[in-house]
Amino acid sequence: MALCLLGMKSMPENLYLVASVDQHFEKNDLNTIAQQGRLWIVESSKALPEHSYRKITGREKSYFFESSGDDKKPLVESYLRLFEPARVREDIISLSALRTREVGSDENYQLTLDLMKKIKKLGVETSLQCFSDKVCNVVAVKKGFTKKKIIVVAHFDSVGEEFAGADDNASGVAGILEMIRVLKTYKNQHDLIFLLTNAEELGLYGSQKFVSDLKNKEEIQVALNLDMIAYNHDGVIEFETSPEFEQYAEVLGRLTKTYTNLIPRLTIGAWGSDHVSFLNAGIPAVASIEHWETKNPCYHQACDTIDALNFDYLENVIKVNLSAILFYDQR
Repeated sequence: MALCLLGMKSMPENLYLVASVDQHFEKNDLNTIAQQGRLWIVESSKALPEHSYRKITGREKSYFFESSGDDKKPLVESYLRLFEPARVREDIISLSALRTREVGSDENYQLTLDLMKKIKKLGVETSLQCFSDKVCNVVAVKKGFTKKKIIVVAHFDSVGEEFAGADDNASGVAGILEMIRVLKTYKNQHDLIFLLTNAEELGLYGSQKFVSDLKNKEEIQVALNLDMIAYNHDGVIEFETSPEFEQYAEVLGRLTKTYTNLIPRLTIGAWGSDHVSFLNAGIPAVASIEHWETKNPCYHQACDTIDALNFDYLENVIKVNLSAILFYDQR
């Protein structure tokens, strides 16, 4: 009943999309109108703070992607076979072993330098993009021969809990590092930009800096965001974007059906992660994130450690995004 409201031509003034559920989130005695996956719509008789809520457009929705997959492509399968789960586990262990990855800490800046060195050793041109004192993104570019670009993004900072942040977001960082390894010998047509952002937890500052410095935004095929992709017990993966780019989430849904046994859920109504910075600039972007109805109970807590992670699930989410890179690079 509640989701039927989302098809109305004019929406009531008092409906909001919940756009934050971190430790600062306040429910403010709200009435929940609809809650499915990461889509949470509430009703309020008073204006709500923009940092946690956003007026809905009437086009938001969340649904399971029911279409079948496509025929498997030999090229994609050949690169998926290069995936090595042990390397991903090692990267998450290493990232989680840091006392903290909080912005402003010595560990955060040292990790920034270490990630740049690590990717350079893999033979990819890498640089820092700094936007505050010792607060920088790591930008790796695997050059192609066209003007088009495909961006893969994950944030490496944490909320500051000690020896934590395995799911949020060591999982996404480890996924990008493995994609770089797997695609090392791939002859890409378009530029592949692997973006490790900083200060996401403070308000998407790293991705906002990257997007604000971009030139020729129309050259970007898609931005793929990996955030919290390693905790799950029901096999559901959410792909989140804004209404105007729903077809991009559908591509991820089809690739999921083609190359994995995961269950794709599409959430149209984006919030709370780096894909929002791209979407706000009119750039197609899709976030991959674990099923929000059963999300990690240790979200933004000290217990977000490697012990609770589902590595089979993580492997499949990474493979979906790897297949998406190859899909868009062939276009």
